[in-house]
Amino acid sequence: MLKNKTYGILLIFIVLSFSVLIKSEHFIYEYESPRIIYGTCAIFLLGLFAIINIDKPHNLNLSQFILSLLLIFLFLTQIPQRNNYFLIGTGSGLISFFLITSIYIKNNERVMIFIGLGSIQVLICLFQYIGVLSSGNAYFAITGSFDNPNTTALLFLCCLPHSIYYYFRSKKKVVLFYVCMVFACLLILNSRSVFFAVLMFLAIYIFKKHKKYTLPLVLFIGLSCIFLFLLKKDSALGRMYIWEVSIKSFDDDIFFGKGTNGFSINYMLNQAEYMRTHVNDKFKMLAGDIGTPYNQYLFWLINYGLIFMLLITIWFINYFRDFDFIYNPNKVLIFFIMISAMFYYPFNYFFIICILLLGLSANCNQKSSFIIM
Repeated sequence: MLKNKTYGILLIFIVLSFSVLIKSEHFIYEYESPRIIYGTCAIFLLGLFAIINIDKPHNLNLSQFILSLLLIFLFLTQIPQRNNYFLIGTGSGLISFFLITSIYIKNNERVMIFIGLGSIQVLICLFQYIGVLSSGNAYFAITGSFDNPNTTALLFLCCLPHSIYYYFRSKKKVVLFYVCMVFACLLILNSRSVFFAVLMFLAIYIFKKHKKYTLPLVLFIGLSCIFLFLLKKDSALGRMYIWEVSIKSFDDDIFFGKGTNGFSINYMLNQAEYMRTHVNDKFKMLAGDIGTPYNQYLFWLINYGLIFMLLITIWFINYFRDFDFIYNPNKVLIFFIMISAMFYYPFNYFFIICILLLGLSANCNQKSSFIIM
């Protein structure tokens, strides 16, 4: 059984590796398309393994399963590949991934998976830093296995919670070295959305442990936000402009939104008017032809309306309501993703959905509502 278990963990690691490493110029979307295809194929291979080796019924949490279906739906509505077979195959693969990880993977096994993923990215960033590998990006010398340093920084952030918790349990120096290397890479990648997510977590952690420091903590957060704004001021102003134009396009269909393609259709009309009247505006490059408002929640608000966002808000408050999530690495990584989504678009990436499903599946044996054979 141990041998079979090892094979299952290895297959899950392969799925996640495919979701962050594969690249092919034979696809129009050379990063995400091959990662989705190969990752999904690996999931189906993993599913076959699970069917052969499953030996007893397993309880699953119904609410977690429904939430996973919602996340998969949101991902499928955002990916640019609109082929029905592609969407059905990807959706089926992701559902299978959630079910399989709910059965096979425990917290200590998640640690090994995340340390493996993070170690590969550390090596790629190191080779890019010393010039052995090229990032392929004209503006950034270090981007990891993605075309954007923010995405790689978010992957590192997702790998940290389990690694840090594991270090405090084991006190292994090699794990501490790995954690320090990840933090060094985060500093080099210089992602404000990731820094903000870490800042929010530290603020909640300190507030939970030492409520007497509330006032200094508020001042520290305020000063840190100002620093993050000034860190890349032009970029921040460009994003604020995008948010302003996006909100202006949210003038009707407030409750139910404008539909799946609502943002891209309506935003471009408003931006066309802006570009017509601001030909030489310095934010033209930053706020040009875009497919996302650099805020996942604003994107959902425009597409799906206030009612949908109210449901998301209720789930978020309920999931993190007592701040005890700071002791649970699976919830911490979900928290990191949801906070960084305020300034980024993580739901465009296959690996983020896989990691979210991996985190959600960790608590599926609690308050079970149905059984999978």
